[in-house]
Amino acid sequence: MEKQNNPERRGITTQPVPMRLSLYSAFFLLAMALLSASCGGSSPAAPAPPQGLPALTSPGPSNSYLGTQSPGDIWQASVDHTSNSFSAADLTNSSAGPALGSIVDQIGFLGLAQTNVSPPFQPFGFALEIPGRVMLLRPGMNTASLAALVPGSCLNINGSVTFQFVTLPDATWNGATDGAYGSVQVSVNGTTWNLSSVTQFTLGNSSEPSSVGTTGTCATNTAGGLVTIPPNPPSNVSATIGVGPSGFFAADHFSSTASGSVSSAAGVIQPSNSVNVASVVSGSYLGFIYEPNVTASSATCIADCLAPTQMAAFTGSLAACQTPPSPSGMCGGAFFNDILGNVKQASTDTTLEFGTEDPNQFGLFKSTRITIPNPAGSTGTCTTPAVTGTDSQGNPTCTVPAIAVVGNPENKFAIFVIAQDTVNNSPISISLFQQ
Repeated sequence: MEKQNNPERRGITTQPVPMRLSLYSAFFLLAMALLSASCGGSSPAAPAPPQGLPALTSPGPSNSYLGTQSPGDIWQASVDHTSNSFSAADLTNSSAGPALGSIVDQIGFLGLAQTNVSPPFQPFGFALEIPGRVMLLRPGMNTASLAALVPGSCLNINGSVTFQFVTLPDATWNGATDGAYGSVQVSVNGTTWNLSSVTQFTLGNSSEPSSVGTTGTCATNTAGGLVTIPPNPPSNVSATIGVGPSGFFAADHFSSTASGSVSSAAGVIQPSNSVNVASVVSGSYLGFIYEPNVTASSATCIADCLAPTQMAAFTGSLAACQTPPSPSGMCGGAFFNDILGNVKQASTDTTLEFGTEDPNQFGLFKSTRITIPNPAGSTGTCTTPAVTGTDSQGNPTCTVPAIAVVGNPENKFAIFVIAQDTVNNSPISISLFQQ
């Protein structure tokens, strides 16, 4: 990776020391608030589920998940908060065997340490869990792609339910021609799942034909609880989807490309009412930033380095933002180098502006914008359709168009965003859960 000369891009502040300490103190308080709400605590009575989903039950301390990791791998994972243990296995690559180990809660993320290896307690990535509902898993180092998992069960959906999603892109994703977001209506009859009104669009909002079939089967086998859907030409690969009990959606070989249906997708059940953007941006969020074409940390980095899959935090606090957002935005960034806690905090160099909700689809924001640092500075302008600008400290930035899907299962917001990072020449996916 090229040496990064812009300290702000690497998360290093150039402010005087007292102001820096004040910023670190603010993030320390945020971290403590997140820790107090971590997933290992007691669970209140489950609220009413979204319309069409079965009644929710309160999750216990031990939960299992199934899901997809682009391109094509099926992952199975379980977490037990009583014994502080986990297991994870790539079912598509069974020769690797399962990973078993311990978990450590780090400001809301689960740090995974594998023990069935020699020597034991080797790092095995990180996870973000809403117990019994959904898990985002980075299985391995920060070069590993993100996997989206839900509890493995065949839900008895009543009537027709609409899910909205964004693509979890791989390194070959083309923002100009490939599917970036879409929606699908699902109805269920026993183990048969019927898909209708499957719509997909590019980042520029051009319609993209779907290669996903219209009928699938939810099977209770090794990968029980996932629905297999035979393809429509030109795709020759079956799609796989899973739905969590509160409405989280995960799929593989689902988002279309110019050559067929190959990409993963993640999303959430469509809200029944318009989303209050002010409420969305007032929350604090943890999640992951995924950029498959970004080069991981190397010896050429002078400080903090980008990597394909990094943990992230976002907030609506104006005081923390290098580029202050509008009332419909918030800011945040990555925890560089996998360092969580009080010493190293998430960067605040990325601003997420939601814009206006689509009037015909609650929870869909087609005019979203992401502002990111531009380390090239005066030596290079932002690539079209990005817009060149500066942050509050005069550092160069690029603002790129994006798509956001927002839902509010159990009265907490979930956000899924996709864009094309023209600075690092990579698709960028941001997945966030309100804490």
